[in-house]
Amino acid sequence: MFSDSHRPRFFYIVLASVLLCFTGTTIYAQEQDFFDIVEIDDVPDGPSTNSKLDYRGYVQQKLKYGTDTPDQNFPFERDQRGISQFRTDFFAEIRYQFNDSFQVQISGKNELDWIEWNREQPRESEQTWGADKNTFRLKDAFLDLTFSNDIWLRIGNQVLAWGESESLAVTDILSTQDLREPGQAELQDIREQIPAALISAPVLQGTLNTVLTWSAGADRFANSRDEFYPLIALKNSGTEIETHSPDTKWELAFKYDYRINGGDLSFVAAEINKNTPDLVPTLTPTNPGQTSAFQFSQRRQRFFGASANRAINSFLFRAELGRLRDTSQNNDVTFSHQEDQYRGMVGAEYSGWNNWTISMEYNFIHHRSNEDVRQNSTDSGYIFRSQYTALNEKLSNQFWFMKLAEEGGRIARWDLSYELRDNWELSTTLVNYENDNEASTLYPFRNNDTVNIAIKYGF
Repeated sequence: MFSDSHRPRFFYIVLASVLLCFTGTTIYAQEQDFFDIVEIDDVPDGPSTNSKLDYRGYVQQKLKYGTDTPDQNFPFERDQRGISQFRTDFFAEIRYQFNDSFQVQISGKNELDWIEWNREQPRESEQTWGADKNTFRLKDAFLDLTFSNDIWLRIGNQVLAWGESESLAVTDILSTQDLREPGQAELQDIREQIPAALISAPVLQGTLNTVLTWSAGADRFANSRDEFYPLIALKNSGTEIETHSPDTKWELAFKYDYRINGGDLSFVAAEINKNTPDLVPTLTPTNPGQTSAFQFSQRRQRFFGASANRAINSFLFRAELGRLRDTSQNNDVTFSHQEDQYRGMVGAEYSGWNNWTISMEYNFIHHRSNEDVRQNSTDSGYIFRSQYTALNEKLSNQFWFMKLAEEGGRIARWDLSYELRDNWELSTTLVNYENDNEASTLYPFRNNDTVNIAIKYGF
C-alpha cells in the first residue's frame, strides 16, 4: 500500500525502465503476447485463385474435459467431472486487392456447440447432446486505402492491437476481448474486432495514428450456462441484471510511433468507454421478498500512456506505463467505485538458446481512489513463459505460469501442438486454476481445471 506522498514507486520504476530501453548500451531485449482457449487463428494463407484474390480459413474440432468438480457452493450446471465442451469452429477470410492502393477484407467465424449441461435442483446435472447452439460472428470487414503521400486509411470492423504486455491492458485500450474462458489463450487470439476508422500519417520523424470508433461494445463474457459465467454468485438468486448502453458511443484515440536507437517508442492518448462494464446496483431490497437489481454500464474514461521495446542481440526488452482517469475497480459482485489508475509493465524475452524462447513480465495496477472512504492500493502480477520448438517448428511445446494483477489468482498452462502434415494440426492444453482470494473475480472458478484437445484443418 502506498501513501499519497510517495505515489506509486512502481510508477517511477517503470518510467526508468522505459528510458533504459533506449539509453543503455549493455542491456538486452525481445518480443510479445497472452489470454483465451488454445485457439490458434494463425492459419497459413491459402492458395490464390488469381493474383488479386487471397483466402484462408480452417475447420477445428475441440473437446474440453473438466478434470475436477466445480465448486458446489456456486450453481454451476456441471456438478461432476466430464466433457464440458464439444465445439466445431469454422473460420474463413477473403481478401481482394483491386490495385496497389485499395483492398478489402472480410472474415467470419461460426461456433457450433454439441453438448450442454443442465442442472435443475434438486436433481443432478444432465448432459445433453445436439446441434442446438450455433453462433456466427463477423470478424474483419474493412477496406484499406493507401495514398501517394504515405497516408493510410482503414475503415470498418478491425482489430487494433496496441501495447507490449502479454496479460495486462496498459496502452492496449481499444479492442475488446473475448473473456469467456479466462487464461486459456493468448491476448493476440482473444482480441475482438470493433467498428473503427484508422488513419495513419507520417508526422515529423514518426507516424501518427488516429482512431475513431463507434458502438465498439464491451468485452465478451460467458453466458449463465457456461463454465465461467462471471456473475455465478448471483445466478438463481432472482436478481435482475440488465445491460445499459454507454451514453457516448464514440471513442477517440491517438498513437504516435517513433523509432529511436534501434527501438520503438509509442505515446497514446484517448477518451474511451471502459471495455469491462461496471456492475451498478439500481434497486436495493427494502423488505422481504423484494429482489435486487443491477445494471452493467460502461464508464467513460481518459487515458495517457507510453510503451517501448528494444531488441539487442537475442534479447527483447519491453515496457509500458499509463494512467487511466475517472475509471473504476470492480473486484467482486458488489459494485464499483470511482478511481484513477496507474498501470505499468516491464518485461524481457530471450531467444538465443537453441530452439527455446524464455519470457518474463512483471505488471501492476495502482488504485488511487477518488472517494474518501477508500484507501489506495496496488495489485501486481507476473508471467513466466517458456517455449520450445522442434522438428522444423512442426512441434511446439509451451509452458505458462501467471499471476493476474486485475482478476486475481494464478493460472498454470501447458500447450503442446504438432503439425501432422500440411494444413493439419493437433494440439492439447492443460489448464490449472488456483485462487484463495474470495474477492477475486476468478475465485468461483478455482476448480474449473480442464484438458483441451483440438484438431484443425487449415486451408
